This record gives sequence, C-alpha cells and structure tokens, in this order.
Amino acid sequence: MARQTLQETMDRLLLLIRAGYPVIFIETYEEARAMDFIVRAFRHLIRENRGKRLRRWCANTGVQELQLPITSCSVEDQIWLDIPGIEETQGWGDQDGVIHADRTFKELIDADPVTNPTVADSLTVFYDIYPQLEGLAADSLVRPLRAAAQELRQYYAAQRSGETRESYPYKTIIVIGPSSEQLATELKRDIRVIHFPLPEREELSQLLTKMVEAQQLDIPDPSDDDLESLGATKENYRERLIELVSAAGTGLTLTDYRLGINMFSVQGNRQLVAAHVEQMLYLKSQTIHSAALDYTPHVNVELGGLSTIREWIRIRRDAAVSESIRKEYALPAPKGIMLCGASGGGKSQLAKLVAKEFNLALLRLDVGALFGSYIGESEERTREALRLAEALAPVVLWIDEIDKAFAGISDGGDSGVSRRVLGYFLTWLSEKEESVFVVATANNFEDLLRHFPEFSRKGRFDQIFWVDIPTPEARQSIFGIYLKRALDRLQKNSGHEITIDNTITDQLAQNSTTRSVSLNDLTATEPLTRFCQLLAHPNISNAMTGAEIEYAIDDALYRAYDEISDGNYTLTQKTIYDVVTEAKALYRPQSPDDGILKKLRQIASNKGWPDA
Repeated sequence: MARQTLQETMDRLLLLIRAGYPVIFIETYEEARAMDFIVRAFRHLIRENRGKRLRRWCANTGVQELQLPITSCSVEDQIWLDIPGIEETQGWGDQDGVIHADRTFKELIDADPVTNPTVADSLTVFYDIYPQLEGLAADSLVRPLRAAAQELRQYYAAQRSGETRESYPYKTIIVIGPSSEQLATELKRDIRVIHFPLPEREELSQLLTKMVEAQQLDIPDPSDDDLESLGATKENYRERLIELVSAAGTGLTLTDYRLGINMFSVQGNRQLVAAHVEQMLYLKSQTIHSAALDYTPHVNVELGGLSTIREWIRIRRDAAVSESIRKEYALPAPKGIMLCGASGGGKSQLAKLVAKEFNLALLRLDVGALFGSYIGESEERTREALRLAEALAPVVLWIDEIDKAFAGISDGGDSGVSRRVLGYFLTWLSEKEESVFVVATANNFEDLLRHFPEFSRKGRFDQIFWVDIPTPEARQSIFGIYLKRALDRLQKNSGHEITIDNTITDQLAQNSTTRSVSLNDLTATEPLTRFCQLLAHPNISNAMTGAEIEYAIDDALYRAYDEISDGNYTLTQKTIYDVVTEAKALYRPQSPDDGILKKLRQIASNKGWPDA
C-alpha cells in the first residue's frame, strides 16, 4: 500500500526484467521520462550481455531500435538518478516496416538467437496499445499479448536451462500507459504492473542544477530580504534556493516543472530568484490535473476558542513537517484527526487552521469527484488522488463532511462502490508512510461509525475531536475576530468608521427587558472587548455557531447600508446588537440539546473524544 520511491520502483523493474517476467505494464502519463529510466535499466542489462537490444513500438512509426552504442554502468552504480538516461547523441532508428502491434508480438515469438539474434535478446517498449488491452476493446490485443507472454515465459526457461554462462538471451515486453485499471481480466496474471512515481525533490533539484550549470539560468546575488524569506545565508543561498524551488515543484510532472522553470527564465531575464519559490507553488496549484483535489499553497484563517486542539497541534507541529526530527527522536509521523460535531461549529475552518499552524499546503479532496460511471473507475481515481497527495507531501489532506460523501454505504445503492472506496481509504490511512496529515470532518457520524466502526479506532486517526457549539468565551473571541475585520475594512476601503463606546455597551445591556445582562458580567474595560463580551453573553447569543456569528456581522453591514440617509453611512453598536439578537432567535428557536445534536454529543462523550 505504501508508495514506492523512484529508487524502489526502478529496483523492482530491473528485478522483474531479470527474473523473466514477460510483460510489464508501467503506469504513467510521462512516456518520455519512463523511457529515459528504462534506458538506465538497459545500461545494467548490457553490462551482463553486450548483445542486448532496446526497441520501441509506436502506432505511427512501428518498431525502432535505439541507435549508437550505450555505455553500461558500473557494478557500483546503485543510485538511479546518477545513471545517465538517453543522451543527446543517441536517437531512434528508422521504422522497419512492422506497423501493427500484433505482428510485432509474432516477430518476438518467432525470433531465436540463430535466425534473429537482435530480436531474440531484446527489450521492446510499446507506447500506444493500452486501449486495446481493455476487455471490451473492438480491436483487442488481449489474445496476441497473452500468446506472446506464454511463449516468452517458455523461451526464458529454455534459454536459461540450456546456457552454462551467466548471460543468456531473453525477450521482454514493456507497455507504457496512463492507467492499468481497465486491463482485461484475462491479463491480470500475465502482466506485472508498476506505478511509476512522479518526480521527487532530488530529481527536480538535479534538473534545476544542470540548467544553472549549463548557464540556461543565472542565480544573482541575493538581497537581505531574499535571505530572510528563504532562511538562508549568503554562503548557502544558491543551494537553498534550488532546494526550495524543487520542493515547491513536487507533485508536478517533469515536463510541467521544466516548463515552469522556462517561464520564470523568460519572465526574469534568465534569472532564478527567491520569488520563484512562491511562483512555483502558484503554478502547481494551477497545473495539478486532478478533478478530485484542490491545492492551496498557503492558508490564512483566524479562529476563536479551540484551545485543546491548538495545544494538540502545537505539540506535533515539528514532527508533522520534519522527517529529520521524527528520525532523531523516534517519533511516528502524525496520521491525522477527525473532527465531529455540530454543523456550523467551525470544523471546516479548523481543518484550514491545521494547515496554517503546520505551515503546510492544504489539499482538499472532493470525494464526489472520485466516483465514475465505469466499473473500477472510482477505485482507480481514489488510488490516483492518494498517490498524488503522497507526491505533494508534506501536506494537509482535508476531506470535508465525509459522512455525506460516503452516504451510499448505508443502503448499497451504488453497488458497493462507496464501501470499496472508503475501505481503500481506510487501509491507506493506516498504512501510509508519507507526511500526509489527514483532517476529516463529519456532522452526523452515527451511520458512518455503524458501518465502519474502525473509523473510531486508534491507528486510522491519531485523535477524534468533538467540536461543539462555541462556549461564551469562544463566542467572545469569534465576535472579536469578525468585528475587527469588518471595522478595519470599513476604515481602510471607504473612510467610514464606527466608534465602540462602553457607555453604549452598558445601555444595551440594561435596556433589554427580555435579555438583560448584569453589568457585573462585563468585566472587560477595553471598548471592543467589552462589546464582544456583551454579544457573547448567554442571554444574547447562546448556542450561536461561528458561521452564524460571521453572517450576523455581515447582515449588520448590509442593514447599515440599507439605512443610508443623505449619504451618511452609520454602522452603530445598536445595529450590530439588534441583528445578533434577531439572528439568535432565528437560528436557534430550540434548545441546542434537542434532537440529533444531543444524541451525537452523548456518543462522543461515551467514546471519550476530547472537546476541541
């Protein structure tokens, strides 16, 4: 389940080739990059047998052989990034007239070391045949490929048993395609699938370093602001800049990354500067090709209250973002949290706060976009999305309202697709090794836990928090955040302002006959804080959620705008107070302990979930 690194993937590819697996499917959109690494594996193979040949088949050219000699790598070469791929002096020969893939399969089957030694000891890469390997393909190549696989297995066994020297001829088929999910069932045991990973930081850094060394890019001397923004010194600025630009590019294909660097070069007189770190992050947010994932490089959010979860996050902040700290102190990587509670209680905003506190990008997973109309499509989209999340690590992966996203698990109305997708996600969650911190939110989680009780067990999530309706202290903080933001915007954008006066606050507290507040309850002396203390009082805004408070402040702004007379815009404390009290009556006509919320609160208490 855990994602394999590039090094592990290439080690496995070379092992499968040497072990005589006849057909290998490399799942990737990056044909050129995959072929470049196949050439690196080929350098290992020709060290064992100089007669080995590398060929490729494309729909428009047929079979071509890699031209010019390729140097083998030494026995000591173990790092795949250090092994050269296709060099500039090398290319592909002319087509040999074999256009159809099934005829190429037949050629492979018939070739032997005496009559056709080139093909008899070859590695043949097919580019365009994966649509014809699906079960219902009209021009299916399923039977020709199965026949070729059977013959190549027997050929490998016969050659190996008949040879006394270390090297012996054998033939291998490699298919490159974007997805293996729709492969015909008959091929499942004939094909070994390798998921080729997106470029890692080291590969992107290597490419960028080569561009700088080749003088395609120049790194000018940094300013003091540049050094501060990157946390670098003059001595390590160059290495730090390359490292951060490369880290910002993880999750992109090598082509998209290179095009981004080229764009920076064109815009900036062939210079690489500190600002390009942020520009690469922005480019990534625009370039990631996944309908199910929304990438936000930086999150800016303010929340009131939630002291318990803030402390929990603080303790784990360093371990969540630094692999070196985890290794030094033997700390496990934090897996994630689930937030359950009242609708409008701030769970979604809290997911954003986690990303802000960790100083990580936020990756929002739209579960609805995972589901497709074809058999197996939903599961494949889920695997792709989670592999991309791992490639973007470290990152916070946010799954909002997971109880609604998987509503189909209760009645089986989607033929079990929701159950399989959720089951795959749960397995991934418990086994993942990458720095992907998952935040899942749920309102009515009772049905979810009934069908998947493992959701509430340790191992999937580090902790499950109950996010209740804000307390008076939390409401005071929330009122302060939204009021200050609204008043600052008024002053900055239009020159209008509102003066918060303690005298008016006290009058509002005493003048209300139905919601009277004792002045002894208003302990604050600073005017804005005292006014927020009044608004947060249980007699004024009991049980209002953070979302309801935000919309009440917005409503007050519109109320004041509607009452403009003679061009005089006036937002008064009374306007805000009246709107809040009306909103409370509108939003909370019943006790917050009634109905579903009371039941869910009891479940959370019985399970020992801490209050956020």
